[in-house]
Amino acid sequence: MSLHTSLTRREAIARMAAVMVTSSLLPYSTIAHAERAQVTAAPLEYAQFLQISQKITEFDQLDVALSARYFSALHARFPQLSQQLSTLYALSQQAADAQNFIQLAREHGLERLILAINTAWYTGTVDPASVDDSRLVAYKEALMYRTVQDALVVPTWCAFGPLWWTELPPGVTRQPSIPATDLPVASVNEGGNA
Repeated sequence: MSLHTSLTRREAIARMAAVMVTSSLLPYSTIAHAERAQVTAAPLEYAQFLQISQKITEFDQLDVALSARYFSALHARFPQLSQQLSTLYALSQQAADAQNFIQLAREHGLERLILAINTAWYTGTVDPASVDDSRLVAYKEALMYRTVQDALVVPTWCAFGPLWWTELPPGVTRQPSIPATDLPVASVNEGGNA
């Protein structure tokens, strides 16, 4: 057996892409092991997915950790995702903007997938129309809140944003020093009256 194994150009590029994707995801500790494994198993498809996402959302700066989560969730929902991404990627290179890209995807029968990717990024949910199969990936980080983030808080049951009760209430500057259970005991006079 020879110690020398020859790689085809395609295999070498795929391995280099896997190393690059893996190293780019190292700083993101919020990516689950399964999502990281899925992304590194298909680095070329993941890179195409990220570029397609940037084209369809028209945002150049998308969160890499969220991208990995959406990629994993959409991969579970669309079994043919890997094959369809290469077609979508080629179409994205031809399209001038998102509207043109959607039109090209529609002409090639990929409208459902392109709308699923766009819906996931904007709502934070993969397949929100299906009650049983929908998957929440992001809430506060959904792109629909990005346009109003300078003036409005993300809607929630509380008025001051998600998890605001973990902080001190508005107007309070320090934690109370006496717990509510340590109430002063009333002293009893000599006559038995309090």
